[in-house]
Amino acid sequence: MLGHIYGISRAQLGVRREKKGKANWPSTFPLTMADAAGESAVQVVTEEHPALLRMINWPPAGALAGAELDDSGIKGAMMSGSSIKPGLVRKTAKVHRGKRVFLTTKTKVTVDDFARFLAKIGHSFAVAERGLGTFTPCLINAVLNEPPTHLASLVGGSIVPTPAAPDLHEIELREEITRRHTLLVVRIQLFADIGIVDPNGAITPMPSYDVVAGLAPRS
Repeated sequence: MLGHIYGISRAQLGVRREKKGKANWPSTFPLTMADAAGESAVQVVTEEHPALLRMINWPPAGALAGAELDDSGIKGAMMSGSSIKPGLVRKTAKVHRGKRVFLTTKTKVTVDDFARFLAKIGHSFAVAERGLGTFTPCLINAVLNEPPTHLASLVGGSIVPTPAAPDLHEIELREEITRRHTLLVVRIQLFADIGIVDPNGAITPMPSYDVVAGLAPRS
């Protein structure tokens, strides 16, 4: 999952590959270009590849606002991208050869796929922190990809402010009290140590996500 969404950016940052038996990233990655004759692909050296780091955002999990469970899928998701290192214009000009350049690679990963990936992390972390039998899990169907998954209700953008952090990934467990339930919520921030610098010099941290892992006993 991480490879499909963040592959080139992870290679440029020197992040370790997760695939066993493949210790090193390839020295080049494909870049798709297009003109009147159609699309074509060229191999570009990793350090010179004008890839954008993907950022996926969608509204907070509905359960945190006390909404009824919804299994219609995640709506309102937006994907944006930013260069993780300076020199995007120079890199693009060096390879484009008068053609249009696709700065993000094509992927078959959907937002719901990404949300299920986060759900697996959130469920595993909640079990590790609290233990089996100490709460009522909410994510079993999402983990198994069996309807109803209630992804829009259980996974979404975090309602907690997200500062940049020194660790590669951030994960923490907290409780959120609604009118009807005490929710166990796992906050996940991938590539937390990366700050995206905009043209005005402001640093935007990578987005974090809230995963409603289960219901805690009410005292």
